[in-house]
Amino acid sequence: MKMRIVFLAATASIFLSLTIFAYCQGPSGWERAPMMNPRYAMMNMIGAKIVATEDGGIVILVGNKLIKYDKELNLVKETEVKVDVAPPMGRMMPPAGMDNTKE
Repeated sequence: MKMRIVFLAATASIFLSLTIFAYCQGPSGWERAPMMNPRYAMMNMIGAKIVATEDGGIVILVGNKLIKYDKELNLVKETEVKVDVAPPMGRMMPPAGMDNTKE
């Protein structure tokens, strides 16, 4: 009986030690759940895309606007991208191998 208690206590302490060690080694904070990060969520909601430039600045695409910042994050230029939202004209192409023409 005493041996069983000692065995269970030793097993529990080893399991607890390994669990604590594994928890300490893993990612922390917002790295565990990036979707919960308010900044990440905001950037996803507005659909912003960010690209670094060769001169150290960044270009941001938000909706139909392109915004360029220099390496000190001063606004360099802002422009609007024209987007054609009209549906394509003409009929759709038939699947490969099928010919819809009438003879």
